[in-house]
Order: sequence, then C-alpha cells, then structure tokens
Amino acid sequence: MKDDKISRTQLMALLWAGVMAPAAELLPALLLPGAGKGAWLAVVLAAPLVLAAGWLLGSLAGREGLAREMTGLLGRWLGGGVLLLYIVWGLFLLSLRLRLCAQRLLASGERDGALWFFLLSAAAVLLWMGRGKLAAFARAGQLFLTALLLTAGVVLGLSLF
Repeated sequence: MKDDKISRTQLMALLWAGVMAPAAELLPALLLPGAGKGAWLAVVLAAPLVLAAGWLLGSLAGREGLAREMTGLLGRWLGGGVLLLYIVWGLFLLSLRLRLCAQRLLASGERDGALWFFLLSAAAVLLWMGRGKLAAFARAGQLFLTALLLTAGVVLGLSLF
C-alpha cells in the first residue's frame, strides 16, 4: 500500500467536490431572503473559507498523511479519539447527503419506488468503491470535480441570459 497515496492536488479536488454541492444548495437559499439579487455572491464569499479549510487540511496531512500526523501531534489516544470523531462526523454527513440525494431522485421521477431501495443501492456502490484503491478514488474525484465545474459553468452561462 506504499503506492496508494493521494497527492495534494487530488486532496484539494476531493475537498472542492465535497463542499461544492452543499454550498451551492444551502448558501443561496439561506441568504436569498436578506440579500435578494445579491445572493449569488454567497458561494463566491465562501470560497476563501473553503480555501483556508483546504490549506489547513493539506498542512495537517503533511507527507505522512492525516492519521499519522494527528496521532503524532496529539498522541496515540487523543489523536485516535479525534480521528474517530472525524470519521463518525464524516459518516453522518455522508449519510445525510445520501438521504437527500435519494429523496431528490424519488421526487424527480420515480414515484412508485421506495426510498430504501435507492439508499441501499447507493450504499452498495459506495461500499464497492471503498474496497478499491485510494489513488483510483482520488483520480475519480478529480474527474467528478471537472464534471461539476463544467456543469456549474454551463448553468451559470445559461442563467446570465
């Protein structure tokens, strides 16, 4: 598993892909009542925070990886506790996002389908992906970010008219 690493560029691509969907969904909706037509600036104003979070995560990860740096910095037990908390929080956020995506899929077209079917099938795909190599996952994250950015650019371009 020595060759199974994520570069800093891949880490930043995964961070942007993970933050882009909730930011585009939540920030304008929260700011629209108060900001009116200027609510589109919410995502632009959140970009420095995401860049700072990415820089912090990248500097924490260092050359050895986030887990080793965290346990080296905080000790074995406290670092392990922080990592466990980080993993549980990440799983909570992933399950929440998975549920929201499944509800959106049900509402958009499949009226007779069950929510549990989509949740279980998406969870099965995630488990299948989790069994693979970390470097392949990071490359897929880069491709996914590229597709997200292209889609966002097309939507923004079409909305200008």
